[in-house]
Amino acid sequence: MQKLRDEIVEAQKARLDLVKWKLIIVSALGAAAIGLSPLTEKTWNSSLLGLLALVPLVSLYVDSLCYHIALRTVVIGAFLGSCRIHALDVFAKSDDLRVFHAYEKFAAVARGRHGAFSLEDWALAWSTGVLSAGNVVLGLVLMMRRGGGTAGPDLPIHLPLIASGLAGAVGAYLLLQQFRERTRAVESCEPPPCAP
Repeated sequence: MQKLRDEIVEAQKARLDLVKWKLIIVSALGAAAIGLSPLTEKTWNSSLLGLLALVPLVSLYVDSLCYHIALRTVVIGAFLGSCRIHALDVFAKSDDLRVFHAYEKFAAVARGRHGAFSLEDWALAWSTGVLSAGNVVLGLVLMMRRGGGTAGPDLPIHLPLIASGLAGAVGAYLLLQQFRERTRAVESCEPPPCAP
């Protein structure tokens, strides 16, 4: 049991590290794209916009890793909270085990009914969504300024920026929905017997 609890702690640490890396990578890409040249219409080129186009895609990748780690934590918590360990002799002898088992059952209810642990998931999805929307807006503004509102000769330069922004916004929503769906599926699993 202790190994499973340690796995939960390590998974949470890894998830927090990934969130920090998301911030670092996105900041580095943005700084590199904006800092490589002054912001004038003549200096924006495909390589600079390409760096910005990577922001939503990198964000989606980090988000998917974070959701995977969170789902792994949910699986362990659901196992520890739902298995029939109260029938084991070790359960009667361990106050710590009984408290942990009760906590996992409570946490499952709090997560399911009240969304108790959903703020970090919202932060992941919204940060990716906002960054992606920024790419779409920037791509449209640059395209409108250069093409007078129509598809001008520079459309291909801005198209990856707009496309990655749309993919990032839609992907952030879909990833969050998939995570929620899989979490509900895990929490509704039949409890295992937990034989020693």
